[in-house]
Amino acid sequence: MRPVLVSIFLIGCPDYTLKGRYESGAGTPESTSDHDTGERLKDSGDPQEEDSGDSQEEDSGDPPAREICDGEDNDGDGDIDEGFPDTDGDGIVDCLEIMHEVLLTITVDDVWEGWVDGASFAEEHAGWSHLDEFSFSLDSGPHIIAIHGWDTGRAISGHISSVAIDGVVTTVTGDGSWRVKANDAPEGWQDLGFIDTDWIIPVACTDLSPWGSWTGSPMDHGAVWTWYQGSGNCRDESSYGDAYFRLSLSLP
Repeated sequence: MRPVLVSIFLIGCPDYTLKGRYESGAGTPESTSDHDTGERLKDSGDPQEEDSGDSQEEDSGDPPAREICDGEDNDGDGDIDEGFPDTDGDGIVDCLEIMHEVLLTITVDDVWEGWVDGASFAEEHAGWSHLDEFSFSLDSGPHIIAIHGWDTGRAISGHISSVAIDGVVTTVTGDGSWRVKANDAPEGWQDLGFIDTDWIIPVACTDLSPWGSWTGSPMDHGAVWTWYQGSGNCRDESSYGDAYFRLSLSLP
């Protein structure tokens, strides 16, 4: 009779097999449903998953900075003010060019003529005791003032001048800023691109007696009479030739 009772016990427990729990495991504590799996993944707190979300927010942030004309590298590409025009090719874009007032006060014994950046502004001005003034509006960058002087009286030769930028005297004859060549000059010597590195610095005249007690405003700023004669004897016959002067300016 015992075998019969055992058989009835097995039939009455459908959740179990001879091997243990029912193989489907539906609704049992040891089983894992799709819902449970999703909840566990959702609540895992994995820091890598959170960082990934932050990175995506950073990648979709503000657009790169745009280059503007201010002398700065706004977009961080290593170039400054790229894309803006530089009409005169002086390395300064047009939107940063500043206009400056340049005043030249000058006289030459005996006659002179002048150019700015190759353009003539004076022809055969004479009379060493009379000072001429010329005002130029020049933009930022390099510029050249060129002066051709020559002697007619065969007594003494000399050039004296000052240059003011925006009302401030910055250059006078005798301070080493000018360059001069004696007797002749090659074609294009008045132009901005001409190379004058082999020209000499004008020499201060040592004998000022032919000019007497004359004083001009450049002298108030330290200007002196200059020429190309090596010894400074501006009365020597070797000084009676033509002199070609160049002054380089670099305006901010």
